Amino acid sequence: MKRLIYSLLILSLLAFSCNKQHKQHKSATNAVSSKIIDSLEQVYIPGAYVLAPSQLFLSQPSYDSMKVLVFYPRRLKKFQGLNCIVSFYDSSYAVPAKFVIPFPLKQKARKGDLVLTWWQSGIGMQRAYVVNDSNPFQPIVRYLDLDMYSNGKGKESIEKLKPGTFRLIDRPLQPGTAIAVHKRGAVYEYNVVVNVIGDTVVAVNWSKILHVYPRRKVIPNPPRHTFKSGDIVWVPVYGLYTYGTLLSVKDGCAEVQVKVLGQNEIKCVPVVDIFKHLP
Repeated sequence: MKRLIYSLLILSLLAFSCNKQHKQHKSATNAVSSKIIDSLEQVYIPGAYVLAPSQLFLSQPSYDSMKVLVFYPRRLKKFQGLNCIVSFYDSSYAVPAKFVIPFPLKQKARKGDLVLTWWQSGIGMQRAYVVNDSNPFQPIVRYLDLDMYSNGKGKESIEKLKPGTFRLIDRPLQPGTAIAVHKRGAVYEYNVVVNVIGDTVVAVNWSKILHVYPRRKVIPNPPRHTFKSGDIVWVPVYGLYTYGTLLSVKDGCAEVQVKVLGQNEIKCVPVVDIFKHLP
């Protein structure tokens, strides 16, 4: 009988301890979530422009993994929990905040700055280089990602941005910056940051496929480096980083000679994507 009472007492103590630990963990988790929400409320401002996926994209099953993510300009109606309510003409819909890129209402840019915006004659997230700042609220930019397909010679790559439709790229892990994700051996996959929420990094790869990574798994790249002709650098080629020789840099793009299938080629690469070193 004493043994039974003793066993019940031990079980009760264990149950009490587990319940206490669960409450402490839940309290800590709530505190972290609350802190994240408080910080997000500072950047998701009602009335501001944002980039967000379409409502159709969000209706797909398992949309948060291995799906092609295209960004569209929207207006933010309100921030609610960890969701953004965005407007599109007369309708509105909810988007998880991790997939929404906010733009400051009164952002200014100077000549030589790197900015994140969208192709304002079309759709899709674009990194850009400011070539004229006569009106810093409406800078004239050279789109860098369009140049990837025209090898730096696309006439459509120069455009004047509307006020409130861009944000500076000046720190690692900001939306629009490059990250490298180690795959195996010396193989690193190229990704572009969409958002960082807590310890989660949301990114798209070269094929615009959505990926969600733990922060510890990515290698961030400072958006600015000092380059000189002849530097050996790492650049993305068909979605994977390879080393090449830097030839020149102009207006946010670098000409880099790389070897592709045994042949030397010259690629026009946005400077924001170039690593000086990889492990």
